[in-house]
Amino acid sequence: MTTPAEHVLDSVISVARNFSKRRPFDIIRERRGWDTAAIEQIELGTDEPLPDLERSVALIHAAITQGRTITVLTDYDMDGVAAGILTYAGLAELGAQVELVVPHYEGPREITAEKVDQAVAQYPTTSLIITCDVGINSNDGIDRAHQRGIEVIVTDHHIQTVDACRADAVVDPNRTGCTYPEPDICGSQVALHILDAYARAHYPTKSPAIAMLSVFGGIGGLADVMPLRGQTRALVRRALGLLVLALPEVPVYTKQDSLREDNPIKRYKIGEWNLEEPDRIDPDTSTLMRIVNGQDHDRRYRQALRGLSLLLARLIAAGKVSSVDSLDVSFLGFTLTPMFNATRRVDADMADSFMVFVPEAVRASRPDYMPHVFASDSEIEKARRIAADTLLLNNENRKELTKAAMEDIHLAEQPYAPYLWFSEAKPGVLGLLASNLLTETGMPTMVVNPHTLSGSARAPEWFDVLGFVADMNDSRLHALGHHQACGVGATELEALEGLISAIDGYVRSLPEPDPADLRADLHMMDIESLARLDVASADTLLRLQPDIPVPMATELVDLAKCLSELAPFGQGFPAADIRVTFQPVNAAVKLMSRKEEAGELEKGVEPDPADYKHVKITTGHGLDLLWWNKADQYQTLMDAALVTATITLSTNQFMGNIRPQAIVSSLEIHSGPSVQNS
Repeated sequence: MTTPAEHVLDSVISVARNFSKRRPFDIIRERRGWDTAAIEQIELGTDEPLPDLERSVALIHAAITQGRTITVLTDYDMDGVAAGILTYAGLAELGAQVELVVPHYEGPREITAEKVDQAVAQYPTTSLIITCDVGINSNDGIDRAHQRGIEVIVTDHHIQTVDACRADAVVDPNRTGCTYPEPDICGSQVALHILDAYARAHYPTKSPAIAMLSVFGGIGGLADVMPLRGQTRALVRRALGLLVLALPEVPVYTKQDSLREDNPIKRYKIGEWNLEEPDRIDPDTSTLMRIVNGQDHDRRYRQALRGLSLLLARLIAAGKVSSVDSLDVSFLGFTLTPMFNATRRVDADMADSFMVFVPEAVRASRPDYMPHVFASDSEIEKARRIAADTLLLNNENRKELTKAAMEDIHLAEQPYAPYLWFSEAKPGVLGLLASNLLTETGMPTMVVNPHTLSGSARAPEWFDVLGFVADMNDSRLHALGHHQACGVGATELEALEGLISAIDGYVRSLPEPDPADLRADLHMMDIESLARLDVASADTLLRLQPDIPVPMATELVDLAKCLSELAPFGQGFPAADIRVTFQPVNAAVKLMSRKEEAGELEKGVEPDPADYKHVKITTGHGLDLLWWNKADQYQTLMDAALVTATITLSTNQFMGNIRPQAIVSSLEIHSGPSVQNS
């Protein structure tokens, strides 16, 4: 009869004998199908022009050559803000008499007749309106513009629901009847296409300047979660490169700072960023601004790009950017975009978003916004810093609102979960709640106000919310936005109940997933954990069948490098699913405080327990795993016999040594429930 010890040993032998001898990257590449042809295909973009592109260029050229006023009307989310900024700055650079209306998030998102009247009241000489990231279904506003003798160019990427958009030019890859090969581009990309086409046709010497504005197009593409393939992939990569150039120089501590009488620094801080006086970080010291300031550009164009460096300076001061390595897809998706989208979620002022980049437009459109600051350049500069800091504060408030609303959702009775959840949170927060619940359940998720029955929907890639609602053919239901992220609502609860029933039936009809599809792209085992397995953990390990033991540090650094060369990852081209299984008892697990994270905790000083925020795990083999914002899960982790962490692999450089490290995105405790990062 096999003893427990023998059973464990046999399991260890079985797992170890099945370890692959291949390079970690080769395992990932095979499972993801990343051969040369696949990579080339995902990089391939189209040269086909968008619909009405030539017509738009002609309308803009007539307005510019005749000295007529062009007014920009834009949406208020991150893509809309980016599109409005690049259109305003780009047209200014191309010689246009251009104005911009700072949008407001109350009322319908479409361009209404009232919004057109308000725009003309602000800018009476308007002769051409260009919409950004909105307008395809705005015939009421378009008709009002025509009644007032104003031409309209719609630049949008949303799906057309009206029979015909009556604008003078409709540049939208998703307009009815359009066969554009890459319909999944964002609103700011559409606007960038028009500016680029105009520059090439009429002002070719300005093409390089317009290309620099692609940083806003890339930000918009990631903000709207566009698939990272084709032109979007190239644009996001270019945007990240421009953000690196926009990073300003930061003063560093010197030896003299360690010798000063008043609050001397520790010697180990020499060479680190000195953030004691954040206003000393000068946006004009960035490489981007050195290039821009050395050339002849319109001041509004220069202000827009300088806004990037100014914003990065404030993010550095707030500890949100710690090095050039911080500027990646995660930074855009989890730091920059939420800052701007937080404005409407906390009922703040949209003028803050535009003040950072286009202060002259704010002064013209919103004379009530800090009117005293426009007396001098120094006051304007100060106001732009305040606006950037306000965006940061709004985002922190948004986090607190979302956290509280999530707690309320889980405490309340939810008879229609997991597909429909009720919440009385602010309307701007409902989409965030839907995203969080989607992460928890993996199912199509709607969060609506119980009184208005209106809210937001989020769905995995395999579920098309817009298409599903349309197929219901129920006039009481509505959905507007993107296929996996949209606004949703109903006039009667019965209609929502019917929708929920249909979704549940569809989900139940799906075939069981192939076990091979549930495997990680690479599953590593901390080899030191094999020494102290119990019977249950050994059985779990046999079921998991990890691919390889955790490699040496040099191999992991090589793997991180190989993966980084394929970046960016995101919608349409997800990052590799990498997991590592280990025993907490064989790992060094410690709590990290906020001060440790910020590098403010002096050596030898114990942090305040109330300040603990993160968990740092060093596996028995020596791989560092950082589990952000999960200090409250420390004891649960320590009590577990065996866990599997899903990680994002990166590297860390300290004193010239490059070492691998990983960020934990989720952690499965095999003896209990899994724990997700929020």
